[in-house]
Amino acid sequence: MTYQGLVVLWAAAAVSMVSASLAVPSFPLTTLHEDISSIAQALRENGLLAIEMPSEYTATRNYALSGVCSCWNSLAEARSVLGGNTMSGLLQQGARTTVATATVGSTPLPLPTEIAQMCGADVADALDTLRDQVAAASQAFIAAWDQSIPSSRTPLLRTKHGVEYHRIHDIVKASTNLEHFHLYSKTTGDEDDPDLSVHTDAGLFLSFVPALDCTNGEDSSFWVEDVHGTLQPVKFAENAVIIMMGAGAEHWLQSPLKVRATRHAVRMPVGTVRSWYGMMHLVPSTAIIQESPEPRTLADLQQALVHTRSDTTLQMRYQDDVISMGCGSVPVQESVVSNDDSASPRRRLAMVDNASVCNNVTNFYCWMSCLDIPEADQAQQHLENGHGLYCVDPSVMHSTNNDVAQGVEPCIGEDGLFGSAMNEACVGSWQPRVDHLAAVPISLDDSQFSQEEAPYCYGGSVMFHDGFQWKSTTCAILLFPQWVLSTQGQFIAGCFGTVLLGVLVEFILFQRRKVMKRMEQSSRAMRLTMSAIVYGLQLTIGYMVMLVVMIYSAPLFVAVIGGLALGHVLFNAKDAVFATSSPTTVAKAQETLSEEDGTEKASQSRCCSEDTDHAEGITPCCQHTL
Repeated sequence: MTYQGLVVLWAAAAVSMVSASLAVPSFPLTTLHEDISSIAQALRENGLLAIEMPSEYTATRNYALSGVCSCWNSLAEARSVLGGNTMSGLLQQGARTTVATATVGSTPLPLPTEIAQMCGADVADALDTLRDQVAAASQAFIAAWDQSIPSSRTPLLRTKHGVEYHRIHDIVKASTNLEHFHLYSKTTGDEDDPDLSVHTDAGLFLSFVPALDCTNGEDSSFWVEDVHGTLQPVKFAENAVIIMMGAGAEHWLQSPLKVRATRHAVRMPVGTVRSWYGMMHLVPSTAIIQESPEPRTLADLQQALVHTRSDTTLQMRYQDDVISMGCGSVPVQESVVSNDDSASPRRRLAMVDNASVCNNVTNFYCWMSCLDIPEADQAQQHLENGHGLYCVDPSVMHSTNNDVAQGVEPCIGEDGLFGSAMNEACVGSWQPRVDHLAAVPISLDDSQFSQEEAPYCYGGSVMFHDGFQWKSTTCAILLFPQWVLSTQGQFIAGCFGTVLLGVLVEFILFQRRKVMKRMEQSSRAMRLTMSAIVYGLQLTIGYMVMLVVMIYSAPLFVAVIGGLALGHVLFNAKDAVFATSSPTTVAKAQETLSEEDGTEKASQSRCCSEDTDHAEGITPCCQHTL
């Protein structure tokens, strides 16, 4: 065989090695817990599996990622507006724009407010909905992963403070888990060159949605290196959430179930722009992830992975440390532990008026919010060791060698109170007590946190800006500053009061007609004055009803409609059901109007009976009669 022939055969063999598509095990979300052995097998082999989501997920994913594509230029240009910096990371050619947020324990932090301004409120809502759907898939996978791990007395992970974790669920809940919407673009280079070299992501695992090509919709840029070292393309179904194991799952856990971190790469055609969303599940920053030659924590790794930045990042709070996540280097922050099992799994943080709203038992005042107390199960130990809970900026703590006095400074508001600054970087941190700084007065009962019931709601708002809400963590303010519906009983009373307000609108309308009927013999000036007074009262109550609707509380809206309908039935429905007109009266009215005002007003008066000849201000055909 000639040399040229051998080259051709070798090239064909090389192409076949990378052209075969890798089959990814897929499991329905609803039955994920029923096939634990298959899940364990997938984690051992390539560390990659897909979760089939309900039908509404696909539409949300397509709309959200398409929305990110449509406002790509605005996001890329936001660097100058938001102070974004550039990162290099793993991206070799092109650029990456990142919108960053996080989930603290089980509480998702909001997206940057600029997203709604640049991409539209509908896109921002879709992004949040997609975050919730991916979080639901992640929680289901975590439960299945825990089931697949054989029981053992040896903890999966421990911290430098001696805290032990025996479940993946507890590890993830005690961590700050990163979320990113990425826009990758490739403007130069060879299509055969990998835009992201073969690598593994840090953290326990990554849950992400299949990327969307901003031009063609379909995306085939994701490649996986299998156990035999063969690089293969992967085609994901658009109705799936993908679970991909990270280096932490393979190397950090002392688990009887050995899993494999997914080795993967990205290859994009020149001119391609793809949007993507993923959530990296980490471990607590104090968790020991390396035992030899000396114990090292995740915080140590974050410091070691600092890179020069070359992609545009809309940062919420991550400023100093970075970690490999979502195919590139992205910033991370200090971890906050949350052990409140009763909290809603996807409750957004709500702003509160002052520290008195927080109970200092399950939460404390920081970043103008009631945040869950970090490392709650170790609070007694922290207090006995002379530590206090402070609201600090982690990046300042890092840059000042844990100087608490400087760390709390960015979290002090204009009123001089700790935690009242509108600074998203502020989180809770246990630190050695400083004499001149007051720590959060934590309440303990027999060395354990009391099981105090969480407040019905926090703070107060005259309008919910996310549309109609059936139940919100923010208290509704009903018309007046003093009427804050902060308990369930107050809210029920507010609904009943709103019903009565709607009934009152219809009652005033009914009484207005009766009053004007009785004043037929009075002077025109007297009738006009009384009509204006009653009409003004009608408008006042009507606008109060309108303001209640504008709170965007669904129960209060239903109460408004119910009250108006009830008032109509009680006072005004009889006009529609039983009202009759005297032919003689109508004829005389038409004849008089014809003689004095012409045929136009005569024709208008045909719809005005004797019972309804007093103007209500909005009836066109009767507006000329009083």
